[in-house]
Amino acid sequence: MYKRNPLLGAGCLFIIASLLVFTGGGANLEAASPQVEGTFIFAEPNEYPVIDPQKKGYGGSSFIVYVFQTPVSPSGLDSHLLGVIAKSWETIDPLTWKFNLRKGIKFHNGDLLTAADVQFSAYRQMGKIDPKFRSTNTGLWKRLIKNVETPDDYTVIIHTNQPDASFLSIMRWLFIVPKNYIEKIGDDAFGKKPVGTGPFKITKRKIGESLTMEAHLDYWNQSPEPGSKGPAKVKTVILRSIPQEQTRMAALKTGEIHGTMIAPDSAAAVSENPDIRLFYTHKNAPRFIMFNWRPPRKSKRARKAKAPITEKPNPYMDIRVRRALNYALDVEAVIKNYLTGKEHKTTLVGRGGIGYNPNVPFYEYNPEKARKLLLEAGYPNGFKTKFYVSSDPQPYVEAMLQQWRDIGIQIQRVQVSGPVVKKKIIKKTLDGMVGWGAGFGGHDPAATWLQNCVSYKGTWAVHGKNEQVETLVKKQAAEFDQVKRGRIIDEIIQILWRDAWFVPLWESVHIQAIRAEWNYKQMPTQRIIYFSSLSKKR
Repeated sequence: MYKRNPLLGAGCLFIIASLLVFTGGGANLEAASPQVEGTFIFAEPNEYPVIDPQKKGYGGSSFIVYVFQTPVSPSGLDSHLLGVIAKSWETIDPLTWKFNLRKGIKFHNGDLLTAADVQFSAYRQMGKIDPKFRSTNTGLWKRLIKNVETPDDYTVIIHTNQPDASFLSIMRWLFIVPKNYIEKIGDDAFGKKPVGTGPFKITKRKIGESLTMEAHLDYWNQSPEPGSKGPAKVKTVILRSIPQEQTRMAALKTGEIHGTMIAPDSAAAVSENPDIRLFYTHKNAPRFIMFNWRPPRKSKRARKAKAPITEKPNPYMDIRVRRALNYALDVEAVIKNYLTGKEHKTTLVGRGGIGYNPNVPFYEYNPEKARKLLLEAGYPNGFKTKFYVSSDPQPYVEAMLQQWRDIGIQIQRVQVSGPVVKKKIIKKTLDGMVGWGAGFGGHDPAATWLQNCVSYKGTWAVHGKNEQVETLVKKQAAEFDQVKRGRIIDEIIQILWRDAWFVPLWESVHIQAIRAEWNYKQMPTQRIIYFSSLSKKR
């Protein structure tokens, strides 16, 4: 059964290490499929080069969670975790998790989903099936999972390498793929025509142009629990790749497309348009500015020659510079003038999540203090740096850059693709600043980001090493009592603020724009459009 924790707000799971069983409830595998009709065209920046959910580079497009499913998934109503492929689960001990799977779930090709598919999916994600397969976050899954047992067709027992109180939240990203089908056709063929268990199936793809999904009429979850993804009500969804927001907005106004995600300035421009309805959703996943302040590394040649490091000093290594960046930025003014005004200044832990504490040492807007700190750090005239942005940056980016320029920092705005920046971060060669996000949000907003972005060895970590933080990150992962774990996470967050590891920004508000000729019911905490509720007005 689910247990709610009043300390975390409505709908948050209470996970402890003792023998507790959680059930998914609500789903009905026997109900008849509803009548579906119509074609909905949705535009987004993605180009769909990769549509295998486990392969590196799939890009996080809107389609992913409607075609493929995971053992658990956050409710669209309040973000607490619901059972999806898993009907129930229990923690046998801090290193052992048992999942009871739903019976009767079929993949789009008709194969019945069993425990063997879950085991195969985990091992494929870890690189154990084929070490040459370039899966997403391989390192994370290998560090997390030791092995997977399948005592019967509908029971999965996962043994972890170390205790991890966020394990269940991380399982929301283990997309289940069909073992027999992939073994028969191979990874490459599956990557061209993948099948999942969701309410939609992929029927066509044009890389750089579009992806077409059709309603899966044999979808298992015909009577969904509130907050979970129910059956499709629209027959066809066409996802069109349109990188520029201005072009997407023009297409939305003419009816060439029926929906898209838009920025605050675009929302203001169409707020009075009777043909377009706007829906706002809040995601408690903090945003922040990240910069590289690791000690410089010698090249291989220099290491062999035992040569001294002769690189220019990295200004971000000085705590006074990092604090100056915080004092120079008026976050509240950016929210008020360039965003929706509904965003919250972030504490680096999402509101309502484990470890959330509104009493962090926020930096006041004080450009004079920022200039003084730069002077003390030896940068009386500022310094030169880069700021990496996407090909379609929002207006608030330039507003932030100007505030830093006002204290003497000479910023070069560099437009690059997401993969280019990610490569720089992974290789620890980021040479400037970039906007970033802290985890997935939800009831456990610290899940993965403490290990991936705060721990020194994390995939996305580009900061100096702090032994106290390293110890606390490991300690919170092994603490299954939410209250105690929350205190440990808060202790970490206080250090991040004190030593200015980042420039914290806000928790984002996402805007969905839908043509008025469509019926649509949004999910309050779901960032992307909720395709399951779309239907054509008669």
